[in-house]
Amino acid sequence: MKDLQRADGTRHIVGGKTGPGDHRFEVFSGPGRVVESRVVNRVATFMFYIDDRFYGTITAFVPGAQAADYQFTSGLPVRLLGALMPTLTPMLDAGRPVPVALPTTAVPTTAVPTTAVPTTAVQASAAQAPPSAPKLPGVQLPASGTVAPPSI
Repeated sequence: MKDLQRADGTRHIVGGKTGPGDHRFEVFSGPGRVVESRVVNRVATFMFYIDDRFYGTITAFVPGAQAADYQFTSGLPVRLLGALMPTLTPMLDAGRPVPVALPTTAVPTTAVPTTAVPTTAVQASAAQAPPSAPKLPGVQLPASGTVAPPSI
């Protein structure tokens, strides 16, 4: 696709995985012969990524018995992404957003909450990053594993 070419001549990296589905309700006889088969729905999905910034899923879906009238494959959502590329290209070619440095100290606030804030410490085991998690610059989690609510 020519739309995958950046203004500087390099190309966007695109990849993905397709998955078709002709979902049927089937009844089998004792020896394994199909006695009844009816269409429940039809689906085709394409999960994709573009470079290291964008990803998504495109799904074509036809519910019910009318799905028997459709014969599309998982190539349909792939073609749809191709059709969307001219619209997506300006966003893909835009520069990366500049990361904002997070403050390392508490920022005083003048806002007063309308409801009372409990004064007990809240367990923050989910807030502690596992050792294998990437570290965010300028962000430090408390060593104690608890986070106290702000005092007002």
